[in-house]
Amino acid sequence: INLFISIIKKSNFELAIEKAVELGVSSITPVKANRSQYDILNKERLQKIIKEATEQSGRVTLPEIRDTLTTKEVISENPEIIIFDMEGESIKNAPKADSILIGPEGGWSDEERKMFDKTYSVSKNTLRAETAVIAGLVSIMLV
Repeated sequence: INLFISIIKKSNFELAIEKAVELGVSSITPVKANRSQYDILNKERLQKIIKEATEQSGRVTLPEIRDTLTTKEVISENPEIIIFDMEGESIKNAPKADSILIGPEGGWSDEERKMFDKTYSVSKNTLRAETAVIAGLVSIMLV
């Protein structure tokens, strides 16, 4: 599974990365969304978190941390991606996919929503981005 995650507050982003690695993602791509409030990442620290989470979960290979992309770049390069949005259709209706995109704090902008063909939701509740990563990953593993 390839995780595309909007850049959020440092501690929350790091938690999301740690849990995503434990759940088995193969790559992580930070995304600069329109509503991303942060854009500076310490890749060295993220590599350390990835290494520790990989060891802790008993994995053999380290997931790759890729360069930051914009939402538009993610959508144009990954047509089969599952996009999570609290206003989306139930994840139960999602097709099989190997990539997911999690939005920023505050949700997707109207401009970004126009780029999406379809979005999916894992909960009727509003989730924090780091919680959405965990719920989204588990959900697509079960679909």
